[in-house]
Amino acid sequence: MDQHVDWRRSRTTLRQITDWIEITTPDLDRHKDYLQIYARRQNGNYILTDDVYILDELELSGCKRDSPKR
Repeated sequence: MDQHVDWRRSRTTLRQITDWIEITTPDLDRHKDYLQIYARRQNGNYILTDDVYILDELELSGCKRDSPKR
């Protein structure tokens, strides 16, 4: 477990973009691009977003958000 955590830490990068922090993870999407999320502090809390990337990718793959079964 420690080795995996160390591996993940060593391959995760943080980059300041205005008031947001871009977090690039070693995880890949179906296009073999690294997954990125963005974080910023607001009123003592953190806001996290991927700018709806994962939901858009699911829809492009045929998974509809507004399906009656969801």
